[in-house]
Amino acid sequence: MSDLQSLVDLVTKSLAEVREKEFNESRSETIAAACQEIEMKLADVLAEAEGDSKNAKNVIELVTAQVASEIRKTNVGTKITEGAIAERVLQDVRVIEAKNSYIDKEKYFKKWQYIFNTMKDNHIFFRNLDK
Repeated sequence: MSDLQSLVDLVTKSLAEVREKEFNESRSETIAAACQEIEMKLADVLAEAEGDSKNAKNVIELVTAQVASEIRKTNVGTKITEGAIAERVLQDVRVIEAKNSYIDKEKYFKKWQYIFNTMKDNHIFFRNLDK
């Protein structure tokens, strides 16, 4: 992963050099190739991150169902509405933790997805820079 991040840093630095008019255009092909390398390496990262995100969403559903079941079992003989159960489920620490885990995994996935999409554009940009 550090190799991937170092490639992203290289492209980011090169973009800053272009912006500041300090970029050596003879490096354009090299940086364009780095963009493509990032895209290729990101395929596995994205697939794994997407799977982790989807799994975390499933965990929310499982934890929610488990907590609701526990609430129903502890309230046998007492009339409790589905609305009250739902409210207590939302306040349960386990549900909150599962949701926070999902949010973190989704952010990680989206971050790399955005970088992937940007690298497609950057590849074309650097290929055309020395022309």
